[in-house]
Amino acid sequence: MTYLTNDNEDSMTSRADKALYKAKENGRNRVEAG
Repeated sequence: MTYLTNDNEDSMTSRADKALYKAKENGRNRVEAG
């Protein structure tokens, strides 16, 4: 995760959560970047 301008704990947590579930949908044993 990267800190964005005007970011706060809740918005970073939300983005991390969405990224985690997106990676899980794409399968196991993978590296996701984006």
